[in-house]
Amino acid sequence: MTESENRPFEGQALKDILHELARINATAGGLRYSLDPITDEDRKAGAEPLTPEQIQEDLTDIMRVLTGVVVNHLRAKPAEWYAANDEIL
Repeated sequence: MTESENRPFEGQALKDILHELARINATAGGLRYSLDPITDEDRKAGAEPLTPEQIQEDLTDIMRVLTGVVVNHLRAKPAEWYAANDEIL
């Protein structure tokens, strides 16, 4: 079996799902770095800590994009996705 025969996605489908996953990664990475402590140098440059609302906005975006990947790319039914989440919680 070749490597491509083991891959569930190829071509544009793979490109699309990788794009969505990269959006999640970028949002999570940006949030992670934004939560680092602000140095005196950062404060002098005008940086301010994130507000809870800003954090919630990023987390909501991560959840929305991830759900889109599951439903649109993996073709899971919403009920299946909710059930999988219920098993975790």
